[in-house]
Amino acid sequence: MKNAAQHELTPRVQATFEALFGPLARYHQHSVVGMENIPASGGVLLAFSHSFATYDGFLTGYEIYKSTGRVPMALGDNLIFKTPILREMAWDLGIRPGNHENGQAILQDGGMLLLAPGGMKESLRPKEQRYRVEWERRRGFVKLALRSQVPIVLVACGAADDLYNVRQSRLTSFAYERFRVPLPMIFGRRGTPVPKKITLRAFISEPFYPPVHDPENEASQVESLHGPIVERMQELMKLR
Repeated sequence: MKNAAQHELTPRVQATFEALFGPLARYHQHSVVGMENIPASGGVLLAFSHSFATYDGFLTGYEIYKSTGRVPMALGDNLIFKTPILREMAWDLGIRPGNHENGQAILQDGGMLLLAPGGMKESLRPKEQRYRVEWERRRGFVKLALRSQVPIVLVACGAADDLYNVRQSRLTSFAYERFRVPLPMIFGRRGTPVPKKITLRAFISEPFYPPVHDPENEASQVESLHGPIVERMQELMKLR
């Protein structure tokens, strides 16, 4: 495995990205606001909102790569790495199994870590809960940045919640809680699985720098940083 900070996209992977996401970027007229907020070097944790479609995160990550030359690494659900072919593709794209150790290694190597604190559960929220994140109990990403002494930069694309109508379902809740398998009731363009033709614009926040880590007061440090971050993210989710 290469050093996380030196991860590169091979020509083959770049061609795959263009083939998969180029048409989607054009379909949604995808753009990014706030690219200047991305640090030019050093470890940085990018915390983004998790829509059901998910690919809006890849579109933004690829734009970051094209604009800065930095490859955003990511932590993926363990289900990805239990699936043949998908796990090899994920590894080539810079996705690693979602655990604290992998995240810390990437950041301490000076890499850029892209993750969704809400995880797959957040992506299954019904349409009545659109345009917000469910991070009130999610403090692990703040603790990770604090311990690694890297800034947190927020990435929001609230419009991605309009790509599909996700409906509340007992089966969806049961399948996820029991087996961690997503079985949502979704409706896209004209009620089909095709995503709606929504303009996607991602917004990147100013960096949030953690204080010098004090292990004895870590809980209070996390709490004081977590509140403003969640508040700012909720603001960004309303932007179009």
